[in-house]
Amino acid sequence: MQQLTKRHLYAGVAELLIFHPVDTVAKRLMSNKAKVSFSTLNGIIFRDYATVSVGRKFLSLFPGLGYAAGYKVTQRIYKFGGQPWFNDIISRNYKDHFTSVFGERNGKMMMQACAGSLTGIGEVVLLPLDALKIKRQVNPEAFRGRGVLRIFLEEGNTLYRGWGWTMARNAPGSFALFGGSALTKEYVLGVSDYSRATWTQNFIASVAGAVASIAVAAPLDVVKTRIQNANFEQKVPGWMVVKDLVRNEGPMAFFKGLTPKILVVGPKLVFSYTLAQSLIPFFGKYSRVVRLLILLDMAIDGLIILDASGRPVIQSGYTSFPPAYPLLLIDTLNNELSKASRTDSVDPVIYVPPGIGDFSGGSACCHVEMGELRLIASVSGDADPLIAFAFLQAFSEILHDYFGTVSTATLKDNFDVVYQLLEETLDSSGYPLTTSPNALRDIVLPPSLLSKLLASLPAPASSGPNRPGASSASNAPSGAFTSPIPWRKLGVRHNHNEILFDVAEQLRAIVGRNGTTLTSNVYGKIEANAKLTGMPDLLLSFSNPNVLTECAFHPCVRQVLQRWMREKTLSFVPPDGKFVLMEYQYALPHAALAGNVPVPLALKPNITVGEFGGNFTVTFSSKTNKIMENVRIELYLGESATGAQCTISSAGSGVGSVGGIEGSWTFEPQKQLLRWEIPNMHSSGSWVLRGSWTSKAKFPRPAHAFQIHFEVPSYSFSSLKVDQVRLSGETYKIYKGVRAVSSGSIEWRW
Repeated sequence: MQQLTKRHLYAGVAELLIFHPVDTVAKRLMSNKAKVSFSTLNGIIFRDYATVSVGRKFLSLFPGLGYAAGYKVTQRIYKFGGQPWFNDIISRNYKDHFTSVFGERNGKMMMQACAGSLTGIGEVVLLPLDALKIKRQVNPEAFRGRGVLRIFLEEGNTLYRGWGWTMARNAPGSFALFGGSALTKEYVLGVSDYSRATWTQNFIASVAGAVASIAVAAPLDVVKTRIQNANFEQKVPGWMVVKDLVRNEGPMAFFKGLTPKILVVGPKLVFSYTLAQSLIPFFGKYSRVVRLLILLDMAIDGLIILDASGRPVIQSGYTSFPPAYPLLLIDTLNNELSKASRTDSVDPVIYVPPGIGDFSGGSACCHVEMGELRLIASVSGDADPLIAFAFLQAFSEILHDYFGTVSTATLKDNFDVVYQLLEETLDSSGYPLTTSPNALRDIVLPPSLLSKLLASLPAPASSGPNRPGASSASNAPSGAFTSPIPWRKLGVRHNHNEILFDVAEQLRAIVGRNGTTLTSNVYGKIEANAKLTGMPDLLLSFSNPNVLTECAFHPCVRQVLQRWMREKTLSFVPPDGKFVLMEYQYALPHAALAGNVPVPLALKPNITVGEFGGNFTVTFSSKTNKIMENVRIELYLGESATGAQCTISSAGSGVGSVGGIEGSWTFEPQKQLLRWEIPNMHSSGSWVLRGSWTSKAKFPRPAHAFQIHFEVPSYSFSSLKVDQVRLSGETYKIYKGVRAVSSGSIEWRW
């Protein structure tokens, strides 16, 4: 925040010293009620200093500099700092409304413009400083030798004269300033991420915004100036100013002083606005460092793994908490699960109230489901729950990497390995440590038949690393500590040097009752499997990198700002084995309809809910020329559902048999879930599920949305393609393999 204020302070001071004289000229021309000619221009502008030397004439244009300093600097801090604040509020609460009315691109610009308009209206609080500045520039006799404090005490609300006209001027003026700038960046310069605009792009956009702002606000600015330059005791209504202007001076009087105003307001807005926008990324870099330092102060209380019945299998040491604290977390979660009709309906973060011994503050119980197990990580104080979820995800990936399928039996059979993993990944204070599977494999040996046989043999009675009771970690190779790269050990060798990439993308969409796509986004990740000898240094490039946005990278990717932001290439030394190179979101081309990715299927549900049950007819068809696999359509029939009877048929012939390509249906009484599974769905396929269900409740309440899941092999929604992979640091040639697979998760409402 201090850096933000400093940025706008510099912009305001620089603007003040350069443009205040021209502002004085503009205000004196606007206040002049007589006709202006070239012969009278000197007297109107310089007044009592019309006959003095050029130097004294120039200095006479600095009256009210102190008030201007207070007003302009404060105004710039408020205006350029407040507009992003208003824009964040609008984007957070009303983004969907703007997008639905104006579209994605225009909605973004309208939010910028409306945020500017609200900021401009709020500038009215600074009106006294503006009024005193104008009076000092145009009517210094109104001060009568009084100081600023005396004027504030004696005049009071008089300093807010013209507040309505000021708001009326600022609202469209600021709307045009920020809206015109956003429009220029979006449509003329092709900049979709405004924070990444260059100095030149910010300059061009600021010129457009300043011109639009001046043109819109000029007439009302003349009225405001004449109200404010009158004596304190003289109350001049705005309507009378407008009447006199039209009657005595003509409509063109509303544009008096426009030329000097363009000379002063245009350049000063361009100067300060360009400077403020261009410094945002520079200071943003330091704000990210501050946020990182804040995150470093956040610790996790501990980790607990529960089995399918809610009993603890293993847990880390809660050394800073009472012994009963882990039991409180377990009981709180089990109580919530027992009250819920479905386990997936429990909130992922549960508040745990205080009240155990010395534990005086509440905490947040964060939990995720992993097969038949449930992982718990709690945080206390001001710690961010996202830290806990990130650690839970990392630890679950480590367990899968070590054991493959993770179950209660797997954990019990490998108790020693799991405990060592807990010790290495989470220290006694709750801070995550080593979470890279490659590094952990050199510290904690994975379970294998050989290690089990060696562990069963009696150890030699000697001191040193092989003494009885020494852990397997003490016998681990030292590669994890000697390698300069934490995610890759030294001395890796492979007979065949290859790296395989899987482009995995998932479509997440919500479709309304009328079949209109409400929202759809594609999230992807590039999974790599590297089997390369030595210490390979790779440079990866894509043929169409512009389809990627909101990217997150593995720690092995270096020079993100230089390489990716500028060249759209990835430079990295890969871990050995499988890892996720990057995650991203598919950036739709501007021509895409309504900013949504097309949904490759269609569902036509017809559901009738009656007493103690209901009937349904669901027609499912494909809208893509690709083959969809593992299609799964689910409907929750309500907590009182007892059973279902269905038939599946082709939409064309009306005849079909269960178990064919049209799939099969099942009803899960534990989850009250009706599931229709289709193993393969061709482009011309269309199938119908007809049936009914029964319920113990007189008025059943099924879910009003189907959950649809599917896979499309050898296909990606973004059409992302890996162009080439260059190797340096090693002399061998590598084989590159790339394949794509897509999946979908759609909520279809009825």
